[in-house]
Amino acid sequence: MEGTMKQAWLNNVGEGHWEIREVPIPKPGPGQALIKIHAGSICKQTDSNTVRGYHPPHDHQCWGMLPHHMRMLYHNTPENPDPLAEVYPKKHLKYDWEPFPSRMGHEMAGEIVEIGGFLGQHPYGEYTTEDGRKRVTENNLVANNNPFKVGDRVTGSPIFGGFAEYVVADFSAIAKIPDGVSYETATLAEPVMCVYPHVTQTVQFRDRVVVLGVGALGFASMCIAKGMGAKQIIAVDLDDAKLDFAKAHGADVIINPNKVDNVADAIWDATEHQGADSVLEVTGEPECIQLLPYITKFGGRIGQIGACCKLVPIDWSYFHFRGLSVNKCIVGAGMVNAHNAPNSNHGFDVALDLIQNGIVPMGDFIDYKFEMTTENLEKAFDLALHDNTMRKAMFIFK
Repeated sequence: MEGTMKQAWLNNVGEGHWEIREVPIPKPGPGQALIKIHAGSICKQTDSNTVRGYHPPHDHQCWGMLPHHMRMLYHNTPENPDPLAEVYPKKHLKYDWEPFPSRMGHEMAGEIVEIGGFLGQHPYGEYTTEDGRKRVTENNLVANNNPFKVGDRVTGSPIFGGFAEYVVADFSAIAKIPDGVSYETATLAEPVMCVYPHVTQTVQFRDRVVVLGVGALGFASMCIAKGMGAKQIIAVDLDDAKLDFAKAHGADVIINPNKVDNVADAIWDATEHQGADSVLEVTGEPECIQLLPYITKFGGRIGQIGACCKLVPIDWSYFHFRGLSVNKCIVGAGMVNAHNAPNSNHGFDVALDLIQNGIVPMGDFIDYKFEMTTENLEKAFDLALHDNTMRKAMFIFK
């Protein structure tokens, strides 16, 4: 497909640096599809922290950039020195590319409008060899490894530059959207896919489960835990509207830390002084991570998926003396599946199935929709950065 398209770029750290560029429509290569985007949603956690200068843009993250690189670039000042600046590896964890300007958007859904060729050969029908002989690819499993066709509705990850009219994605990164799931709701399959392994490897049947944070990740985690047969769901958040939303969708107990004397005590009271069997930390905020050892029962399990970008002092002795389990395959497991694994189709198939069957009703979580303009980019991210009541905002493309 020839022509140009509109694409959102963040030119630097901080608000007021958004730009919509007119760029060429990308061309899909072998094993890729060109997708016309219908909806792209803001990740209130990671996209907002990219604007703040704490989380690497997602394409740079997948190329090896870490939050400590961002801290060194934008937050390590003589007035506020990073306490680990001298400890970070100087050779083995260097990152030499500038993160900005960067194309933004990694939660999207759209329609395939073009399929890339296969190593210079058409994936279907006949092709001609160098000596002029005809060959047919229809029975060739290697040549016919494409499960998609023009017109398929898809979502997936890693998708970079999803705040745009078109995007190219590898076949391994996308999954078909089932009937009855809208483009808008399908954009939220990415957070569901990210937390699914984190929840299922942490929570056990009849657990008392504490969910720290009821954003998109926390809401999905809560719903999956409930579907697994959790005995009790305790949702913790700073915003009453989100807590009421969680209560309406199955949380048994809601706690606002600003409205109790001590949030750890409130959680112990809610669990009949047993502590949580399993805790799901989905905010990545130091204040939440610091709570983990104090609210988990002896021998309890912790799943931490929140994209932690700041340093966290934590009482590690609790993990040792109380036998707490933080399974390393859980910490960031969803992100590994989404952004580094060679094939994440299965994770998205599961997430979309959970959404389609109403186990995780992510469509209920959407509360803002915008047409993509520079003004609306600024407005939407102002909400994401400063309005705690906002659940999920997205850009709609016609």
